Amino acid sequence: MTVLVAPYEGYLKAFFWLADVGYLVNILVGVVLILFLGHLFGQQAGKLILIKNWNPFLVGPINGLVILFASVFLASCVGFFQEGPYHTGSYWHPFYDYIVKPVSAVMYFGAIPVLFVGLWFGYRIQGKGKALLKKLEE
Repeated sequence: MTVLVAPYEGYLKAFFWLADVGYLVNILVGVVLILFLGHLFGQQAGKLILIKNWNPFLVGPINGLVILFASVFLASCVGFFQEGPYHTGSYWHPFYDYIVKPVSAVMYFGAIPVLFVGLWFGYRIQGKGKALLKKLEE
């Protein structure tokens, strides 16, 4: 966002673009949701990989995509319920503007990084589990 806004507003103002937009609450809710859901689904991923011996290279990316989708959807619902009901016209326009657009944009731009991070986390969970089992055997 800084690069997109900088030619028009200047670099200092562009760097602090988050303070100027009206989506600060949505972004903060999204950050809290990502942390909470990451912890919750991360525990489940650990159980699936370490206890049930599921493939870590599938569990990690799938959990990452679920975390991303759920957190963006729930954070988008905050904006929808704040401003969506006050819009005149069809019900689907606010739904599309406040839920469908953000979810599709974040999933489009975030899916590939989440897949790579999910692969890495799945590998790390499996590695930590093997190290822990080896340590317990000694």
